[in-house]
Amino acid sequence: MKTLTLILSLLSASIALAEEPAGLVNLRQAWEAQRTEAQNKVDKLYFAELEQLKKNFTQAGNIADAIAVDNVIKGGEKADNEPAELSKMRQARDKSLKKVLTPLDKKYWQDLKNLKQEFQADGNLNGALAADTEIKKVLAGQKTRNQKWRVIFRSSNPRLWNTETDNLEGFSRKLSSVSKNTKFLRMRNGHSVVIVPMTHEQLPKKVDLGGGITWNGAAYNDITKLKGVEYQSTVLGIGSSKWYRKYGDGNGGIVTVEKRDKNKRPQGLGGWGFGRGTVFYSAQHYFWEGKETQNKEFEISVSPYPLATIEAHLNLVK
Repeated sequence: MKTLTLILSLLSASIALAEEPAGLVNLRQAWEAQRTEAQNKVDKLYFAELEQLKKNFTQAGNIADAIAVDNVIKGGEKADNEPAELSKMRQARDKSLKKVLTPLDKKYWQDLKNLKQEFQADGNLNGALAADTEIKKVLAGQKTRNQKWRVIFRSSNPRLWNTETDNLEGFSRKLSSVSKNTKFLRMRNGHSVVIVPMTHEQLPKKVDLGGGITWNGAAYNDITKLKGVEYQSTVLGIGSSKWYRKYGDGNGGIVTVEKRDKNKRPQGLGGWGFGRGTVFYSAQHYFWEGKETQNKEFEISVSPYPLATIEAHLNLVK
């Protein structure tokens, strides 16, 4: 029994290392393109309706409901007391999405079954197993389709990043458990949201994403010594070149350390996430859009799916 288990493990490992069959890759890309096009059509109408609803609430002097709609437009989570008109609009969108996406998913599922049979008929074991794995993903996706974003971190403590944690201090998951097909990363602070392109390989690194945007997933403890005193802050987040900081700058801080001055004081990019101050080094700092934020808890999620129209404007890398 142990021998059989070992053989299966080795077989799975060899399949994982093998490249996916071109037929499967092409089939998946066509399906993803069709889903994206269909969802964008629904979301374009939904987004326009949300803007009109916000305008109607504002003109009627119903500022609280207008703010609730604006929060949804900006990618915020559903409020417990959202207006009935907004709830109906959201439900209508979900119904429309299901109507246009379900037939595409069913066709893809059937195409995958046919492809698996072709691989079997050709004696292509790796191809048959790859198709079977994709079939299982599609079936699982049908059950969790609304869970587009997977939360991998939620805490005010950046040192929990890339750990297995679920307690009163926060929630975090090992990056090794994240989908290899990851396409985007979403960072949330309260109701505010930003999105950047992301791959599984980039998650634990400091990388230039283009357009002046840098992701720092290394989450290292940056140490600065001043007058014999050592100060530590963990830097983790999204930096922008329009907020380049150096020692002595006022309102703002650093989430990606780029270099140090002649006194070994850090210089880098401000942005969104955990970082260090440029004047006071004695504590962990928290930033949003280059400025200090009082909300110290950040949520980081990843998604293997293309962005919907309603999410596209949140993408920092155009």
